[in-house]
Amino acid sequence: MTALEKPLSVVGSLGVHALERPAEAAMTFVGYGRAAEGTATTLTFRELDRRVRVLGEIIAGRVAPGEPVAVLCPQGLDYVIGFLGCLAAGAVAVPLYAPEPFRSDAGLVASLKDALPTLVLTTSAARAPVDGLGAAPSLAIDEIGGDTAWRPPERWDETAYLQYTSGSTSSPRGAVISHANLAWSSAQVREAYRIDGSSRVVSWLPLFHDMGLIAGLASPVVAGAHCLLMDPMAFVQHPLRWLHALSSHRATYTAIPNFALDMCVDRTTITQRAGLDLSRLTAVTNGSEPVRDRSLRRFSEAFASAGFRPEAHAPSFGLAEATVLVTAKPFGTEPAIIDCDRAELDAGRVRIVIADDPTARRMVGCGTPTLQDVRIVDPEALTDLGSGRVGEIWVRGPNVAGGYLGQADHPDFGAHLDGTDGWLRTGDAGFLHEGQLYIAGRYKDLIIVDGRNHHPSDLEATIESTLPGLRRGHVIAFSIEVEDTERLVVVAENDPRSQVGTYSDPSALLRAARRALAVGHGIELHDLRVITRGGLPKTTSGKLRRGTCRERYLAGGYQ
Repeated sequence: MTALEKPLSVVGSLGVHALERPAEAAMTFVGYGRAAEGTATTLTFRELDRRVRVLGEIIAGRVAPGEPVAVLCPQGLDYVIGFLGCLAAGAVAVPLYAPEPFRSDAGLVASLKDALPTLVLTTSAARAPVDGLGAAPSLAIDEIGGDTAWRPPERWDETAYLQYTSGSTSSPRGAVISHANLAWSSAQVREAYRIDGSSRVVSWLPLFHDMGLIAGLASPVVAGAHCLLMDPMAFVQHPLRWLHALSSHRATYTAIPNFALDMCVDRTTITQRAGLDLSRLTAVTNGSEPVRDRSLRRFSEAFASAGFRPEAHAPSFGLAEATVLVTAKPFGTEPAIIDCDRAELDAGRVRIVIADDPTARRMVGCGTPTLQDVRIVDPEALTDLGSGRVGEIWVRGPNVAGGYLGQADHPDFGAHLDGTDGWLRTGDAGFLHEGQLYIAGRYKDLIIVDGRNHHPSDLEATIESTLPGLRRGHVIAFSIEVEDTERLVVVAENDPRSQVGTYSDPSALLRAARRALAVGHGIELHDLRVITRGGLPKTTSGKLRRGTCRERYLAGGYQ
């Protein structure tokens, strides 16, 4: 881990920019709707700092330092003000989301029950459904005006916020993030992607999600970069909106999950791409789900005419428990792609093969550690495996959270390795090759059939690439017990936009899937279910919930 000068806190950095660059744009939100298509609202550093201090003083007068305050706002500038206002006041922010008709409130209610906030920040438009949750008294941020001479103190070791995990493998848990964790993580992102005061950032990622919070809020504020925010639904409905924002904002940095690349290719035309300018993009962080080489190549080819350069792709690895970023692709280089012998990889060993080898599993490098330490560890022997072996990814650095709320002794935190402590056990399987980290999957999702290990993301990729008409990124593989034997099941969503999205012969489809998995992985497929779009369970941040899908299947939910 390379040393870096101790950074200022996020709120402290905002105060500096407000003094030195008061009139420069800090945050812009672009709203989309029937009456406001592409309407932009901007706050300068001075305006943002003033509104944060006004709110911070109010919060400090209503709750004691260290008490939890939930942020239940729609995506927008009020969310930014609410989160930063909590940090300024010394309250513990709980970034969540306002209830929405299309989203289940189950995860939201569970997180609120765990955090037990004493105050809820929201907006006047969202106040009624927020109050309906009965979590705590509410305060509408957009109804607060005025000015103040109050200045927040610089905070460091105190808890800044609770980052609730996505719940992809378990119930949501609140990672305890300190002001120091947040400041260091923001510094790591800035270092990895060369973000400074001249950078221009665009993000549609939800601000309650770890990657959205750091990439679209904390890091731009700390760096003094102008950030343009959008609502996630604005992207999902029309990916071209995000592409236009990148072009018109002259964006240099953005962050997305892998599926967004395929959506941009599949849902834009050559004519629509013609007027775009993506030549200024230097880093597109790609994380939160498996990074696919095919997705990178398709996007690069589709948007080459818009000036997009392959070296702007920035596959990365991170997790909420490390605030966000762990590794990032070396800046200015194209992503590292290797082909590994699949059987050897499933056995925990790395053997590089030629690209057209039928046994190959193509892997995308997720970069090198950014101002922290990363090791590959035998999860049972708890020994460092070094390079060329598959094991559990362990992380240690100033960005690692202090634990989960109410679970200070959780075994994932404070692990010991080679005489050192403070290690975070990620639960992710991976390996190091030529200094880069490669992700093999989640240990909790591991499928073991006939004594062989199979990572579900690998099986899912084979199904996606073999069977046309399925939604990319919407395939789930898991195992069930049949007559005392583990068997493989795959559930996938069809793509109604595809000309082959409706299958008239399910038996032929099952045969094709079985053939692909038998040849590529040496595993027998027990059952395949193709369901309608939107049928797979997801977390609030869009990750597929394999465990929940398995439970639904066993309960007869995919007949």
